[in-house]
Amino acid sequence: MNQWDFNNCRLFLEEMIRANPENRDLIGAYQKLIEKKADFEISFLKADADLRSEWEKNQTERMKAEADVRKKSIEKGAPQNGYLPNNGI
Repeated sequence: MNQWDFNNCRLFLEEMIRANPENRDLIGAYQKLIEKKADFEISFLKADADLRSEWEKNQTERMKAEADVRKKSIEKGAPQNGYLPNNGI
């Protein structure tokens, strides 16, 4: 549920509860709305954390691969950034 829909439902239920404070069904619906929103937020944050963790893992693997390629090209004397290695000269 997006924030706009949630707020509209919440405000509607709060207004209805003020007008009918004895109606337990309205209070139950309000409580359920809050619980469902909390469940949604928790799921969203967990998915976001999982996605971020996977992205960081991929970045680390990419950097390791780039470092390995650079190391091997240096060992073979390949040009680095357009220049040949110095070789002590």
